[in-house]
Amino acid sequence: MRPLGLLLMMLTPMLMLTAAPVALAATPGPEGVLRATIIEESPTLAAGQMHWDAGRLLIADRSGNRIVEFLPPGTFKDVCQVENPGGVGVDAAGRILVVAGRPASLQRLAGDTTEPVVADPPGSPFRVLGHPTGTIFWTNFPGGEIRLLDPRGQTEKLEPAIGHSCAIAFGPRRDFLYVTSKLPDLRSRTVWRFPLDGDGRPGRGEVFIRTPELEPNLPELPAAQDGSKTLAGWVGRVQALAIDADGNLYLAGTEAHTSGEAVAVITPDGKSVRAMILDVPRNISSLAVGDDTLYIAVAGPGRLRRVKIR
Repeated sequence: MRPLGLLLMMLTPMLMLTAAPVALAATPGPEGVLRATIIEESPTLAAGQMHWDAGRLLIADRSGNRIVEFLPPGTFKDVCQVENPGGVGVDAAGRILVVAGRPASLQRLAGDTTEPVVADPPGSPFRVLGHPTGTIFWTNFPGGEIRLLDPRGQTEKLEPAIGHSCAIAFGPRRDFLYVTSKLPDLRSRTVWRFPLDGDGRPGRGEVFIRTPELEPNLPELPAAQDGSKTLAGWVGRVQALAIDADGNLYLAGTEAHTSGEAVAVITPDGKSVRAMILDVPRNISSLAVGDDTLYIAVAGPGRLRRVKIR
């Protein structure tokens, strides 16, 4: 063996022992146990969907038959009156979309009134979301279909139907669509993920998160009331979903809280619980992320809550 090769063989173990470990950059996001607070200026709401748009929070208020706008830190005002609003969002042009009426239909705000987006939309529209390409997605509850309206005016059903499709959100790059299933049995308490191409066209969805398979191993978290180690009893049936700019997922529900009440913060890979948000009600209907804050709304009469996440 040549002298240089022999020298390298002798030095390699020493280098491995003395070299500093390489630190892996973690995805930013909240950690540990956080606590939400009530926004004192908030009116009493029976909230459906919330949507953050260009510095304002839009809220569908079923009890007031109205869409409410919140401008942080504390200004609330009515945007329009609309019957029984359950969903609210914006389209690619910035126009407000609503799911409203009896039976529910997909509508667009036009001045002081609304106009239909889809004539007699199939299913029972529940929550709505506009993609930058012009495609509009909506969920159906209690049905399981997720549907879209493309820029050509054609409707399409996403596959598969997931059962009780509920909350809907994009990933930070708009290349994935996430949808919760509010089915009651434990194994079906899931978040599904659908890939989207550059034109907003969806591929086949798959289960991304099952709440019974995650454990909130946080030292500051109080013991679960039911003694369970899993996340399922903390968030219940998964109704509410939001995703921040770093890809962290926020999950909450309205029913079946056997462990306690919390909003769970899940890492972008869907594999671990990084934080739990307490001091929240049982009947969470919607979540929305705006800048450095998570907003929390309730289905029954109650005021809006918030918590800093950065």
